[in-house]
Amino acid sequence: SWALMLHPKGLQCDVFVTHCWREGVFEFIDKVLYSFPSDARHAYCCMLSNPQNLDIGGLVKHPDQSPFAQALETAMYTLVVPNSSCSIYTRIWCVYEAYLSYSWGKEIRTATRADNDAWLSVCLVVATSAVCFAATKFGFMSQDHCKKLNAFLHMFMLGSVGLLLTGTMNMRPSAKTCVVHHLGAGLCGAFTAVSFRAKACRDDHYFFGCMDHLRLGEIPLFMHFTTGSFLFLALFFALREADRIWDRRASRDAALLRRDWTGRLQDAQASVEEDRARILDEIEAKGQRSKVENTIGVLIAAGMSTHDLRTAHALGVDISHAGRYSIALVYLDFLFMVGKTVGHIIMNTGCEGPLYWASHLRISEGLTLFLVFL
Repeated sequence: SWALMLHPKGLQCDVFVTHCWREGVFEFIDKVLYSFPSDARHAYCCMLSNPQNLDIGGLVKHPDQSPFAQALETAMYTLVVPNSSCSIYTRIWCVYEAYLSYSWGKEIRTATRADNDAWLSVCLVVATSAVCFAATKFGFMSQDHCKKLNAFLHMFMLGSVGLLLTGTMNMRPSAKTCVVHHLGAGLCGAFTAVSFRAKACRDDHYFFGCMDHLRLGEIPLFMHFTTGSFLFLALFFALREADRIWDRRASRDAALLRRDWTGRLQDAQASVEEDRARILDEIEAKGQRSKVENTIGVLIAAGMSTHDLRTAHALGVDISHAGRYSIALVYLDFLFMVGKTVGHIIMNTGCEGPLYWASHLRISEGLTLFLVFL
């Protein structure tokens, strides 16, 4: 095989790549390279590791002793490569690899390709916020810079931001969610401009004036409560847009795995009918049919399949999208754990006396959680 030509003594298998030969080579490479686990080095892929120019019928006559089984047993991960033609689980050998992955407690992940549109969308949302900031500061307020502001207008803007935050956290990813993110970032940009103007004019007659005016002149404008809050909220909306793009990609991959998959192992096909019969007999003999079907269902719903996810699913927990994280929520957690605490230390509003160390402990905790996440 190609793999043995490069490494005649073989290599330890860290990742077992499961696919069904229906994807294009560029699609396959893009997904495997982008999704390859960071703590893994070597992978087994049948099209490169098996001698494809020979008759390998003898190697797979006994599925549990085949090269597939031997490589998968030593692997840490099973990497599932969806394709645009059919679900890989319409093929019996992919089903068998899912069975072995379940039996040996492997972590099963879905391979996906990079989506550069996500960061472009983030930049567009940030640009919306910047345009609204400039329009408010240099347009609407340029005529009468220090005119008293209407607190009710601020209340309306704040309520709108809160409504948009609720929307982005509860709406399904769609074009409507994209509009919510741009509106939210735009309002935050406008509110930041209003906050800048109020602080520059030492005006505490706006909605958040009571929270800021005592320290005017002592710290930079961008670190005041409202100014900083809405700057960071604008970035939160931008990162939620990245989440939307990634959720759309994950839904697309799930649809590829679901295509033509009936949810029944018996409907999976094979090029050699004897292989199909032997694999189904082995799974049935060990009473694992329903558990393997459940494993595949969890993978499609969550984006990955682990023992804990399968247990949660069996208990009735909704595990949809559980295998994916939200970068916006990671950012929000880091902001409150670290950013807010650093702000208190700089403004000298943190814990004093015997508890002075509490703020530093919180920063350390936040940084530790962030590093563990990375």
